[in-house]
Amino acid sequence: MKILGFVLAAVVTGECCAGDGIQWMPANELTATFAGRTLSGYYPNGVTFEETYKTGGTIAYHDSYIATTGNWLIAGTEFCTFYKDVLGGCFRGYRVSENCFRFYLSSEVKDRLPADVPVQSYEVTGWLLDAPNTCPPPPTV
Repeated sequence: MKILGFVLAAVVTGECCAGDGIQWMPANELTATFAGRTLSGYYPNGVTFEETYKTGGTIAYHDSYIATTGNWLIAGTEFCTFYKDVLGGCFRGYRVSENCFRFYLSSEVKDRLPADVPVQSYEVTGWLLDAPNTCPPPPTV
């Protein structure tokens, strides 16, 4: 099974960040930050991706394994991505630095993952391409 972007993004049960002072991005900030823009980023295994969130709610995603399209939307405080040919999901995110974001898979989606798919496969770190990247470099695996 293919790991997918966005994101966005893993584990939004609060387990990853409870007590860490994480301020999840609210719906209005998610929309204002990402609509009409492209996010570049990486997964914990070092695989990189790009994902464009078009203002009409469509999405274009690609990494070194797949290119696909679909739709995105904000549902409460979750950023959701749905693709035509691969599994998507809903994520919660926070701003790490000026142009660095981390996203964690929502608990509802996490609970539906097949047993052989690690939740960490869905964690992502990313930055907007139209501004200087302020994220740490991707891991070398």
